[in-house]
Amino acid sequence: MKQLLRCLLPLALCSTAAFAQSDNSTFGGPSTAAPSGFVESWVPQPQGTPALFDSRALMITNPGAGFGGADTSALQGASSSFGATATGDFRLAEDFTVPAGGWTLTGVTVYAYQTQAASNTTSTLTTMTLRIWNGDPSLPASTVVFGDTTTNVMTSSTFSGIYRTTGAALTNGQRAIMGATAGNLSINLTPGTYWLDWSLTGSVASGPFAPFVTIPGQNASGNAQQLTVSTSTWALIVDTGSTFNQTLPMRLDGTGAVETSIFKDGFELPTP
Repeated sequence: MKQLLRCLLPLALCSTAAFAQSDNSTFGGPSTAAPSGFVESWVPQPQGTPALFDSRALMITNPGAGFGGADTSALQGASSSFGATATGDFRLAEDFTVPAGGWTLTGVTVYAYQTQAASNTTSTLTTMTLRIWNGDPSLPASTVVFGDTTTNVMTSSTFSGIYRTTGAALTNGQRAIMGATAGNLSINLTPGTYWLDWSLTGSVASGPFAPFVTIPGQNASGNAQQLTVSTSTWALIVDTGSTFNQTLPMRLDGTGAVETSIFKDGFELPTP
């Protein structure tokens, strides 16, 4: 995720995307709306104590335009992947940078949905495993500094207030995005770049799938990765339609220095 914001519908069918397993099922065409301009900054959602890092809002393309007045995360331009497979033989990973002074993480939240026949805002996510790496997990020199692939660390899961849709069907309620939280943590991290790697399970046959950061009018770039467990192979997550690499949203809670940055022109840039 580089320097991304420090202060921060039939049942789904999976198909193999270039370099990633993704949800590419459709219930309408991609958005044809004209670009709405660059997103240069955003104000974090009020969720109590400010997060050390929170990119949840960067999923929202149409505030209040979704099913029941909820927010919508709609596919943009040529994008065709609703999300990346986050379960079974697959794990997902995204990076974050700890600034000077270090962090103590007390909670981690990632996002996923399970496609259903009708809207359901009660989470169907059941387990979450996570690891934190001290570098890119695809590189041999990187090591796990916290977690494993077997312990269920999920302490809660609730509706994020966002639906994943196409631009042509903003009120479709089949893909309610849930937040999966691992709380009660105490992970001390010194300054540097780390990678969060996770997998989820749910009680519905579809998914879970992890939605991407989605910027209105843009094919957002990123460096998120997906692990194929059976082959121990990491690969960039690539949207099959736009062919752009993707960024995965997450929230990190705890104590430590908080930095801000901007997200501009589809790339992640630090604040000057």
